[in-house]
Amino acid sequence: NVVVRATGDLSIDNISNFFDAKVNARFGDGGLIFGGISTGKTTIDACNHPDREPQYCKKSRSWAGNTQIKVGGSYPLWAGLAASFTFQNISGIPQPATLTYTSAQIAPSLGRPLSGGTQTMNLGIIEPTTQFEDRYTVLDLRFSYTANIGGTRFRPTFDIYNVMNNGAASFVFGNYNPFAWPYPFEVSTPRFIKLGVQLDF
Repeated sequence: NVVVRATGDLSIDNISNFFDAKVNARFGDGGLIFGGISTGKTTIDACNHPDREPQYCKKSRSWAGNTQIKVGGSYPLWAGLAASFTFQNISGIPQPATLTYTSAQIAPSLGRPLSGGTQTMNLGIIEPTTQFEDRYTVLDLRFSYTANIGGTRFRPTFDIYNVMNNGAASFVFGNYNPFAWPYPFEVSTPRFIKLGVQLDF
């Protein structure tokens, strides 16, 4: 092993160009809506860094992969009854893909077996942040009723989370298998209902 002082520029460049648009408005008799969209492109250049794989040392995340839409709002319906919602649409997580190669498979291109007695090595077979899981699209609803009883404010709530029952993957295994890839390990929380009561006195 030969150890020498590093020379040249070993920095990692992270360049982001984003555009954001937001809205906050009132409408009707007490209605409120707010939210916006954020989109952009991110490029990470680590080709000057010695610990990075030359094949994927420069990678970009596209506009589609960075686009987020988030909207929320509320509206008083009738006699203390109100409805509100939140909606978000976010890019799915990147799909990793690695394949395990043996020392014998790598030797012809490397010109020698793997060093240090290593018998296998995992290598990426697709460029990072170029393929994504399905987008995460979630709509949550809340209905509430407010009533004053004596000196106490009574406010029951009825919530429905993930109304569309979106099941986008939140974590996937990256080991490539032609029969089961990508393999989701975790998915978003399924649709569920929650009841609550708030008392102010």
